[in-house]
Amino acid sequence: MIKSSAINFKNSELTTAFYSFLVAGLFCFLSFYDTDADIYLFPRIIAVTLLVFSVILLISSFQLSRSYLKNSNSNVKNGLFLKILPGLLIGFIYMTLMDVVGFYTSAFFIFLAFLLLYGKREMTDPKAFIKKVAISIGFVFVLYLLFWQGLHVRTPIGLLL
Repeated sequence: MIKSSAINFKNSELTTAFYSFLVAGLFCFLSFYDTDADIYLFPRIIAVTLLVFSVILLISSFQLSRSYLKNSNSNVKNGLFLKILPGLLIGFIYMTLMDVVGFYTSAFFIFLAFLLLYGKREMTDPKAFIKKVAISIGFVFVLYLLFWQGLHVRTPIGLLL
C-alpha cells in the first residue's frame, strides 16, 4: 500500500507546530506593522525569536510525521500530554501569581519547579537540589540583568520583589 506524503494533521505535534507558526507569524506581523522601532524593540525580538523557533518546530514535526508514515510499526504514545500537563499548570500558576508575589520571586520558584519536575536527577538528592537552587538563582540574575539593566523594562513588583 502506498503511503501519502501529505501533511497529516491528526498528528498532534504537527498540528501544534502549525498553529504555533501561525500565532508567531501574527505576533511578528503585529510587532512590525505601523509601530515605532524604538518602543517595540523588545517585542520585535521576542516575535522574531518565536517565529524562528516555530519554523524549527514545524520542520522537525513534519520530519517526524513523515518518519511515522514510512515506518508503519511505530507506536505513537498519547501520554505526552500527561507529561506536559504539570508544566502547563506551573505556567498558569506563574501567570496568576506574578503580580502578587513579584516577577523575580515567582520566576525563581517557577524555574525551580520546572527543574525539580523535569530534571534527570531525583528531587530527594540534596546535592542535586542545591545545584537546582543555584541554577534558579542564576536564571533570575540573568533575567534581572536583561530586563532591569539591559532593556530598562520595569517588571511587576509584588510583595516580595
